[in-house]
Amino acid sequence: MRELYHERQRQDKKQLIKELTELRQRIAELENQKQAGETLRESENQYRNLADNSLVGIYKTGLEGRILYVNRALCRILGYKSPENRLRERKRPY
Repeated sequence: MRELYHERQRQDKKQLIKELTELRQRIAELENQKQAGETLRESENQYRNLADNSLVGIYKTGLEGRILYVNRALCRILGYKSPENRLRERKRPY
């Protein structure tokens, strides 16, 4: 009887160790995902800053041809006051 009790305790410890190990792995995965998200946001901000402040006209369209983004340089080149005004027209910039 006593041996059964000790065997049960060993199994419980092994199960607990397994669960703790899995939990640690999941926490590490979540930390990596968080870091990847922060890195992506930083990269997107750098790209946006580069495009917004470029002296070259830049625009982005969707597959259907709708304008999704224009920078100030393109607006200046085409005679628009702001990107917001240009986006309202929703047609190709050329």
